[in-house]
Amino acid sequence: MGTKSQRQNQHVNRLMKKIVKFKRKNRNADGLEKELAYTMGDKTRPEFKTGAIADARIKRQYTG
Repeated sequence: MGTKSQRQNQHVNRLMKKIVKFKRKNRNADGLEKELAYTMGDKTRPEFKTGAIADARIKRQYTG
């Protein structure tokens, strides 16, 4: 299966190939470039809340 760094490199290489294919076909590759920036460490992934904190039903019960 490979080490973690090998899997990450494989992911980056596949993304780069996919971006080239998309640009060749004049398709939008913004999402792929954003994912590549995340994997390369140029950008940090946005934080999002999960679980009971994000559940709108629970918020309605306790607010007000």
